[in-house]
Amino acid sequence: MKLYNKKFFEELEKKAQISEIKRSHFLMHDSHNSPVQRFFMVMLKDSFAAPHYHPLNHQWELVQVIEGAVEFVFYDEQGNAKSSEKIGPSHESQFIEIDAKEIHSLKCLSERAVLIEIKEGPFDSENAKVVI
Repeated sequence: MKLYNKKFFEELEKKAQISEIKRSHFLMHDSHNSPVQRFFMVMLKDSFAAPHYHPLNHQWELVQVIEGAVEFVFYDEQGNAKSSEKIGPSHESQFIEIDAKEIHSLKCLSERAVLIEIKEGPFDSENAKVVI
C-alpha cells in the first residue's frame, strides 16, 4: 500500500518553492516502462508549462486538479489560442482529458495546485513532448 498524506504534499510544495519552474513531480509508477504512468505534481502560483503537444498516438493525458486551480489553454497549429478551461474543485470541472497531439499549456492560478496525471506508458523521453 502507498499512502500520500498531507506531509507528502507539503514536501512536494517545498521542492516546488526552490524550483526555477515553480513546480515539482513525484512519479508513482516503478519504471518509465510501466504500461500506466501516473504522477503527482505541485504547482505554485504563475507556474507555466509552455504550449506543447505529445506527438505519439498513445500520449493522451488524464489530469485531476485535486487542490487549487489550473488554467489549460488549447491552441491551433499556428499557435493561436482557441479555447481555455479552468480546472479545480472550485470550478465546474475537476478533471480534464487531453488528446494526443493536442497543443496545450497550463498555468497555476492559485497559490498552490495539486494535480494527478495518468497516461499510457511506456514513457519515451525522446518523444515525450514538442514545445511550440
